[in-house]
Amino acid sequence: MALSSLSLPNLVLQLIILLLLVLGGALMKFWKNLRLHPIVLTLATVLNIASVVLVMLPSTRRALPGSWDNIDMAFGLLLVHHSIGLVALAFSVVLVGGWLLSGRKPNGCPGSAKNKKWIMRITFSTWALSLILGIFLYAAYL
Repeated sequence: MALSSLSLPNLVLQLIILLLLVLGGALMKFWKNLRLHPIVLTLATVLNIASVVLVMLPSTRRALPGSWDNIDMAFGLLLVHHSIGLVALAFSVVLVGGWLLSGRKPNGCPGSAKNKKWIMRITFSTWALSLILGIFLYAAYL
């Protein structure tokens, strides 16, 4: 499995998304900014969707083995990375989509209720795990 010419720019984009996620969390936790928090996280979600569609899916299709007999550990790790990343992306779409469908009301996010914050924590945790696995894969193929 070889690195795509877009691998490094995509890694940089993922690190920018990480900064946006941290900024979005800080906007809520420290400044209680209900106006900017969802906008920053929507931007992070849109960038992540673009990254998946434009870079990750095409590179995964190129990495598919010709035969399932040839699967190595790195390809297995790639599948785990993508599976966890898709779970994170699905949760992100649910959170951002719920906010957009609510008419972008400050408390319109499905995770805004006190007892629903777990969905935001799971989303960030699965995304961060996917990022760590992606960085490991990137480093393994340098």
